[in-house]
This record gives sequence, C-alpha cells and structure tokens, in this order.
Amino acid sequence: MDGIASALADTARWQLVELLAERPRSVGELAELTGARQPQTTKHLQTLARAGAVSVAPLGQRRVYAAEAAPLREFADRLLELARTIEAHAGERDVLARYRAAIEADTAVADRER
Repeated sequence: MDGIASALADTARWQLVELLAERPRSVGELAELTGARQPQTTKHLQTLARAGAVSVAPLGQRRVYAAEAAPLREFADRLLELARTIEAHAGERDVLARYRAAIEADTAVADRER
C-alpha cells in the first residue's frame, strides 16, 4: 500500500497513470504526450510498475504499459475507509477545539498578568 501511495504522489507519475487509464501506450508515446524525455518517462513507469499500478509488455523493441485497476481500486478503498473513520470520529475534533481554546485563554491570562 505504501508503494502505490508513494508512486502516485508524484504528479508526473499520476499523469502517466491517467494517460494509461485510457489505453495501453508505449514509452515513446507517453514521453511525447507528457513532454518529458524517454529516460525520465521510463524511470517513472518503472516506479509505477514496482508499485503494481501499471504492467509492462514487451512488443518488439518497444515496451507497452497498461494501467492496472485492482491495485488502484484497493488504494481507493483504503482511502475511503480512512475518510469514513475520520468522519465517524468527527465529534472528537470538538474536544480538540475546546482544548485549544482553553490553552489560548490561559495564555492570554498569563500575558495580561505579566
């Protein structure tokens, strides 16, 4: 899970996954579409492949990459689970706000007494 989060955190890699979501593409095509050089594009694609976000198929001299839905869906499900947990504990944020207000009030009193 950490690998896919890390891989998708880079905007260039995110853009590659978006392009690959449409259809499989070669490294050269991806480099051209993104305006990046092929070596940079290849490194980004290798990172995405190690994370499981894309797969690669050799086609003669070319490497064709395709997005993999399952790992992305699993990541999305974990994010949704996390958001639900945060929402379920939203009331505890009120405790934090009251605590912060109390500290600020104590600080203000101490400042006035100085």
